Amino acid sequence: MSAINRKLVKCYLLPEEKQELQSLADQARLSLSELMRRLCVGRRLVQSVEGHEAIRDVIKVNGDLARLGNLFKMAIDQPAAAVDKNELETLLAGIRETNTLLRSKIEEM
Repeated sequence: MSAINRKLVKCYLLPEEKQELQSLADQARLSLSELMRRLCVGRRLVQSVEGHEAIRDVIKVNGDLARLGNLFKMAIDQPAAAVDKNELETLLAGIRETNTLLRSKIEEM
């Protein structure tokens, strides 16, 4: 989103209202402008450090799961693999399904 496309919207607040919004922006680790924009367009806010850490942890698990899926795919593709390929393919499908679920949860956050 370029600065050219954005429009300024002014709002007058009481000092305690502005302080409350600033406190919420600090908790969410957002600028006051970004906080107001998200509130105006109805986007969800992560309101705590724990929320940010949870998002980071889910993203990390998603990455680990993707790496695990890639390793299983490599195992399936090996010609001399002494494992049941059907079992590996079933496991890989489960990993992909979990990966898709994690991505949708990350987007919800």
